[in-house]
Amino acid sequence: MNNVYVRLIVYILSTILGSVPAVALGWFSYQFLDGNILVTVSLEGAATALLSAVGISGGVFKVWGTK
Repeated sequence: MNNVYVRLIVYILSTILGSVPAVALGWFSYQFLDGNILVTVSLEGAATALLSAVGISGGVFKVWGTK
């Protein structure tokens, strides 16, 4: 498999993997209220997801991003 394809797969998986801590913290919830969907987002959980995804992607870039 070409190195570019491996890098693309790892970038995609890093975003998914970065969202795991936020999901564990319960960073969003939804409820059905009078026929509408109410979505509540936790800022701490969203920040955790963002920082995790950036950190993992940065690690991937450090390994494969330079020649």
